[in-house]
Amino acid sequence: MTLRQIHYFLEAYEQQSIVKAAQKLFVSRPVISRALSDLEDEMGFPLFLRSGNSITPTEQGQLIYRTLKSCEATVGESIRRVREGAGRTSSRHVKLGVLNSSGSWYYQQIIIPFTRRYPDISVNIIGIQVEEGLNAVVEGKVDMAIAPLLPDQPVNTRLIREHFLYEVEFVLCVPPGAHMEQRSITIEECAVLPQAIFDNLPAPRFNMENKVLSTRKLDLIYLAVSQGYAYAVLPTELTVEHPELRTVPFSPPIKSRTFLLWNDLLPHSKAFDLLRGFICEMDFQSLRERFSQPYHLPEPAFDSER
Repeated sequence: MTLRQIHYFLEAYEQQSIVKAAQKLFVSRPVISRALSDLEDEMGFPLFLRSGNSITPTEQGQLIYRTLKSCEATVGESIRRVREGAGRTSSRHVKLGVLNSSGSWYYQQIIIPFTRRYPDISVNIIGIQVEEGLNAVVEGKVDMAIAPLLPDQPVNTRLIREHFLYEVEFVLCVPPGAHMEQRSITIEECAVLPQAIFDNLPAPRFNMENKVLSTRKLDLIYLAVSQGYAYAVLPTELTVEHPELRTVPFSPPIKSRTFLLWNDLLPHSKAFDLLRGFICEMDFQSLRERFSQPYHLPEPAFDSER
């Protein structure tokens, strides 16, 4: 299997056509066909079902595509890093991907103490959306990322390494005066309430029937709840700093785990090794305890007739 064969296979898969793949790659159709046939012979099973000018991936072809797509991105980034490293050193620089909603917290808790210990290391914080975390690591856009893993994101354990950091619980943020006597809520009860959706929400995702606001600005979420305009489902890491927010836990509890993720096949710098070791050795127990007591329950309504 060659890099050229992989490239031709991926393009044919995405175009669903050998003709279109050949046109896009500026090669002849027989070149693509021969590469795919050789690849199928080497693997011992068909990758596509052919019908005229169209091709349909087989079940095996779909599995191979997901694997080779990740590998192609890693190989390309590895070659780029080796080429750049031949001309200059990058041992003092590292890119850390964090969710946009949590960047300031990580800067205070991780980056400041790290740079005090290693003042010659430059850490570049890259803001990412929750759905971008895994791909950013696979493709080498960041050296490592602190992010949850979405349920529909399969992890290639030969490619991606993960180190568990902490767990958070999801709660329902309620407007002032709402649900005053309710001590917990189900996701089914929550689904029909008017919801302000935070689009950079860590996993898991929720299907809400009555969405009145959708934004990536967390301050707008807080404002919508405090003004009685909407409810919001948020993880405790985004509510503990706001005791004025009235929050109710879910029953059964809904939790999300946050990991440090990195691509084990990419060449990394000395700065990467130092930052990864620093984060992996951090004691997150106090943080876990902090997030385990997240509820700012509404006070029960007072009956003046009693």
